[in-house]
Amino acid sequence: MARLRTVLVLDDFAPSREALALVLEAHCDELLLTASLKEARKLLRDRRDLSLVLCDASVEGGGAHALASLAGEGKGPPVVVVTARPSAREAHLLHDKGALGYLSKPLSFKDIAHLLRRTGGRQRPIAPRVRRPELGVAYRVAAHNGSHRNGHGAWPLRDLSLSGAFLETTGPLPVGERVDLALVLGADVIRVEAEVVRIQEPSWDHAAGIGVAFQRFEDGTLDTLAHCIERARI
Repeated sequence: MARLRTVLVLDDFAPSREALALVLEAHCDELLLTASLKEARKLLRDRRDLSLVLCDASVEGGGAHALASLAGEGKGPPVVVVTARPSAREAHLLHDKGALGYLSKPLSFKDIAHLLRRTGGRQRPIAPRVRRPELGVAYRVAAHNGSHRNGHGAWPLRDLSLSGAFLETTGPLPVGERVDLALVLGADVIRVEAEVVRIQEPSWDHAAGIGVAFQRFEDGTLDTLAHCIERARI
């Protein structure tokens, strides 16, 4: 799929906004982030080069519905609504107003690309897909050597400790591969380098996924991880 041009993200919850930025930044020429519906409206007026808007469904002031209506009236770029609490009723309401799609968090760029391919820029109802992580979400944000940023991995965390984690994935990564992760745990985002140490095949009792061992934390984040684990009583 071709790169996106200028993408606007509207989300008034900072960790969620940062997670969406991690997914998108490698795939668009320019990424604009805002927590304010007022500022988003101003950007829509001033920036005629906007090619896509991602808006969280819970933005105060009915932001998702307002921007979907503008798109439906042909007064703004396509709008994709993202949500942590998917609702079929809300999905159809937003579609009727003009939203291009309605996606459930956590999402990867593949979800967005698949939506754009399916719709071809035309509005049609998209059924919400429910994926509820138990502990949080791990985003793969870069190759270990820093040669590229991919944003493709968005994996539910099924187990977590100070030394490593188990990530539910749709396909394995090779044992020994190094990955840079952003762990989104509630309001906290923790950056860590990790190494794949085991692969788990799917079974009746277990989800498919990978076990990773943490190698190096971004400064100051190990204490934050410890606090998150204690808070969740993992």
